[in-house]
Amino acid sequence: MKIDLSKPDGGRVVDYWLGGHHNFLIDRQVAHQVEAALPDMPESQRMHREFLKRAVTFLVKEKGLNRFIDFGSGLPTCGNIHEAVLALDPSARVVYSDISPTTVAYGREILAITNPHNVRYEQCDAGRPEELLTSTAVREMLGEERRVGIGFSLLPHLLIDEDLAHALKALYEWAEEGSHIILSFVNEQIYQHPDLFRVLKGRGEIFPRSKDEFLALLGKWRVTEHGIVPATVWPEDRPVTGISDRCNCACLGYK
Repeated sequence: MKIDLSKPDGGRVVDYWLGGHHNFLIDRQVAHQVEAALPDMPESQRMHREFLKRAVTFLVKEKGLNRFIDFGSGLPTCGNIHEAVLALDPSARVVYSDISPTTVAYGREILAITNPHNVRYEQCDAGRPEELLTSTAVREMLGEERRVGIGFSLLPHLLIDEDLAHALKALYEWAEEGSHIILSFVNEQIYQHPDLFRVLKGRGEIFPRSKDEFLALLGKWRVTEHGIVPATVWPEDRPVTGISDRCNCACLGYK
């Protein structure tokens, strides 16, 4: 794959913050610009990746899930879902997706070397999950299995109400009973922190929501007993101090 080194890529920027090696000068420059306004951003990204690991561990160990589909996946590096899942169950299967063709292409190159058999990567708009659910990759990797774990983290605030409600409804109708969905989103507290809001909005329009606004869009998904809490402390609910921590909520939904 030929990479345009004049354009940054969100997945590679996050890879840099996580301590990965799949990033380039343009990505590091953008990362440093963000850090100038928000010094805690790298730590926030690392803490969110730890949340993903805890959530996946819960789904594998406590719910017996070993088939996962994920949206807005970014690069498959530095503790992303497949690494956490396969460390617990080497027979597990994961299908990643992202709206960015550049991220998908680069992700496929990485997986061709690191996990050619258990993981696939497809292009998909998270607001239209049917693109992934009806794909050859899902049929080949998951077979008839629809009792799955679904990754939908750091995505809800990127979708308008209509698209988020549609996506969650489509996923609920497709999944079998016992399926769980991992969710995290930017909440309304971000309006109290204009620097963070400006940086996030600089990467595209965002739609922060309160817990009640988010619950209204969940449809038939039910929230686990852990509730909706800051992502960095899930599954517990305790006070957090960092700006990014206060502005990012997480929960698991189940069918």
